[in-house]
Amino acid sequence: MSDNGNSITKTYDLLKWLLPIISRFPKDKRYTLGQRLEKKLLDILELLLCANYMDDLVVFGSDKTRLTEVKGLVRKKLIEIKLAMLILTT
Repeated sequence: MSDNGNSITKTYDLLKWLLPIISRFPKDKRYTLGQRLEKKLLDILELLLCANYMDDLVVFGSDKTRLTEVKGLVRKKLIEIKLAMLILTT
């Protein structure tokens, strides 16, 4: 559980750090890449919060499947953010 809490805190901190940076993007990048980055981070934060609360539940059957799906979605969103950050740096 502390792992999830730490991930939630780090994701939130990253979001707080990134939002002012996105607002300084050139207009064409702010409304395309900036919005995508913001949405992906918010999606990750939401999924981490869901996973955190699901860990507190007794996990049986379909709940366990849902937890696996949530973890997969978090990994996918992280990869998408890494790709977007690569685009920004090139």
